[in-house]
Amino acid sequence: MLQPVVLKAADETEAFEFAINSFGYSTTSYAGFDRFKEQLLKFAAVFASAVPEVNALNRVGLRYINKMPLLRENNEAPIPVADYLNLGLMLPESIPQVNLTELNSVFSVRLDDGVLRVAVRTEERSTPAEREVLVLDFDYILKNNITMSNLETYVESAHRHTKRVFHDLLAPSYLAFVKGDLA
Repeated sequence: MLQPVVLKAADETEAFEFAINSFGYSTTSYAGFDRFKEQLLKFAAVFASAVPEVNALNRVGLRYINKMPLLRENNEAPIPVADYLNLGLMLPESIPQVNLTELNSVFSVRLDDGVLRVAVRTEERSTPAEREVLVLDFDYILKNNITMSNLETYVESAHRHTKRVFHDLLAPSYLAFVKGDLA
């Protein structure tokens, strides 16, 4: 694999990377899907004009990494999973689910023409304001025979699937909190 050239915004919140065989766009300052898609398509057009021979892609991925502040007494206290997620684990009776003190799980599921990989884990943070977070990492992948001309359609499909699963995974009370519906 060729090493990509990486161009970053002055504040390092956005990056465009490209090589003869790949390109990518990432941001740490997510201003909504429409803005993300606009920027992605702008950089894809730059890539397409620089390498016009590439009219098909082998892989398109859309990744969201969500970090939710985890509230519990300490790292040994049980994680209140049900306060955050609609996620159940089938554990034997000898392992009480309500006493989980660490979580690190990955699963993949086929959705229409792509595969959604979901990772759920706890992560230590170095800032006092966020001592620990619950990470939801979504990576929707489409492979093979993807045309540059339909990139927007593929990205919209990936976004639609990822958003639906994200909302379905969040516990109703946490989803209300995220949306600002604090009653």
